[in-house]
Amino acid sequence: MGVHRITSVLQNQRWIPTQSTDDDADAACGLWRDWNPSLALFHNGLPIQKIPKQSLILIDGNGLVFYLFKVAYARYLRSLFPGQSKVTFPSVNTLSQSDLAGALPCMMPLNLLEDATLEFLSHLRLCNLVLQVFWDGPSRRFKTVTLKKRMEQRRQEWSNMEQYCLRGELPKDKRVFGFLKHFPLPSLFMQSVRRSLNHNQVDMVYCSEEADVELATKASGNANAYVLGLDSDFYFYKDIQYVPFDCIFTDNDAIYACVGKRKDLAMLLGIEDEAMTELAILLGNDYIQSMKVPKKDGMDRGDPLYVASFLDGQHDWFSVSSKQYATELAFVMALYNLEDLDLFPLEDASELDQQKSDEDEEFADYLRLEFPVDVAKKADSALQAGLGLVETIQQCLSLSVEQTTNNDKFAILGQVHLDAYGELVSSSNTSNQTFRLDCRPQWSHVRASYVIEKCISVILKSPRASLLDRLAQTSTLFSHYHFHCILASKETNEVGGDISPDDPASESVKEEAESVLSKHKMLPIDAHENRIIKNIAKNRVTIIHGETGCGKSSRVPVMLLNAPSPEPTLPRVKFFISQPRRIAAKGLVERVRSCEPEHRNKFAIRMGHGWREYETNQTQAWFVTTGYLTRLLANHPESFDDCTHLMIDEVHERSIRTFCAFCAVDCWRETRRSAWY
Repeated sequence: MGVHRITSVLQNQRWIPTQSTDDDADAACGLWRDWNPSLALFHNGLPIQKIPKQSLILIDGNGLVFYLFKVAYARYLRSLFPGQSKVTFPSVNTLSQSDLAGALPCMMPLNLLEDATLEFLSHLRLCNLVLQVFWDGPSRRFKTVTLKKRMEQRRQEWSNMEQYCLRGELPKDKRVFGFLKHFPLPSLFMQSVRRSLNHNQVDMVYCSEEADVELATKASGNANAYVLGLDSDFYFYKDIQYVPFDCIFTDNDAIYACVGKRKDLAMLLGIEDEAMTELAILLGNDYIQSMKVPKKDGMDRGDPLYVASFLDGQHDWFSVSSKQYATELAFVMALYNLEDLDLFPLEDASELDQQKSDEDEEFADYLRLEFPVDVAKKADSALQAGLGLVETIQQCLSLSVEQTTNNDKFAILGQVHLDAYGELVSSSNTSNQTFRLDCRPQWSHVRASYVIEKCISVILKSPRASLLDRLAQTSTLFSHYHFHCILASKETNEVGGDISPDDPASESVKEEAESVLSKHKMLPIDAHENRIIKNIAKNRVTIIHGETGCGKSSRVPVMLLNAPSPEPTLPRVKFFISQPRRIAAKGLVERVRSCEPEHRNKFAIRMGHGWREYETNQTQAWFVTTGYLTRLLANHPESFDDCTHLMIDEVHERSIRTFCAFCAVDCWRETRRSAWY
């Protein structure tokens, strides 16, 4: 978030903490650090100053939620591993299966987040500070690309969760605190903090657009106003005082902070205050990518200090041929200078709603689940009839079970989940200390818990629910850890991760994965290798049909690598293998690389937004998603000039993406008469 690569400069100049909280357990666990007079000289060019009483503290709500979750999660890990060093978090490879399952971010009890919220408020109120929390609204300007990237990150987090549940595979982070970056958070964490703030009568401001602009506008020029946030953008807004959440110190009834201002940062970088907006544009931010700005000869955008030295004394340094880019540049300048933004169009609300709806639908399809219909309407009726909040949730979940009973593709919620939830809410103690999860959570249960959280979230937004029980803490309504412990105790015959038999997508991945556990194990498709290679050599299009698990997805790419190139002008075999879902592409590349050591360095994976893994100069085969293949064919057909084959898997699913891929391939094939697929 914020201006790209500027954080490294701030750390090097000691404006913000330099030590990573991934390794510093004490720093991560503390909302506040004890103030020491010697610290006033600790920060070069940014002395720590006392925040006067009755100051106006303007808080970025979204940033606050993520910061508090990080603190609560660090404390949770400390409670899980009390015997570990106080300096660092435990290493992943030293933990048991039970410890790893409990350390997932979603397993953290939400009462720890609520406690951190209350602690944060109490410290600020003890110092007689006036608080206002600002929340993002629905409208956006020039944020489409950033929102898509966040959606892609969300998919990756759930892909990691599925890999862990099904196979026990973990991201390559050495410390367990790194899970926070790689796994999904509980869906109710945002509402948990909001409800805690509401219960404590904090002044809340709900913005029509992003909160950043309203925060900065209210703080600009006010020497008694401070913005608290978690976004480096605030260093670039004109005439505001910005304090990162992790740069606050406490001393009895006083608050001290590292207060950053744009003019001070400009002085540090050796440029004029007005040039800070140009620096943000060159480095790139959430509104514009640096690559869109014409490159200046001899300029290295990878080094913010070098960019700043280039800007010193420069004016009118860019020329823009595209009207769209010119508008974006003008918008960023107006944004950071707090000028009127009405000249720049809001992204159409209906389009944003449709985009969000499409993303939710796509995400639901990605997880192979279906959300219950008309939850809000059913909840309102139940609450009006006099049911309590928990009883309303149970009734809506019960109706959801009935909806999905006859839906084989999306049979997510079952009676076992409804029973487990009933047992969860009837228990007076949902602390993790009372239960122990001795195995990985089952993937089918993880998906069910996601649906349950979504239902609770919708119900909590009902005005009747708010009026009914304002004091009900979100943590009393659901606990992932407790939920999975109850389910595990009911299914003692299933240990470790599972793949639900009602999940056709996971079934295919499971059978394929089991089929390639050993490179020496013969698969049904191996007997047809010569026939397949000969057919491919003689025909431009080859269709291979076989049962799930016969080895189509894992063995055919290896066959192509072992066979000579079908095109004399391209002596080196090179091809793409498309999969309809990211999880399938990720799972297959891992399995093939592990089970075919002689071809290990020849396989890699590519995804959207520049994500690449395992690519070397030896790579000859790429696992990709069908959507990525289609976009690459449409926008960069030259990438296939030296491509010998295309392999499109799972075509029987007949999705719109597969159809588009076939259309793109057909057009490309007309220009490449010698191509095989």
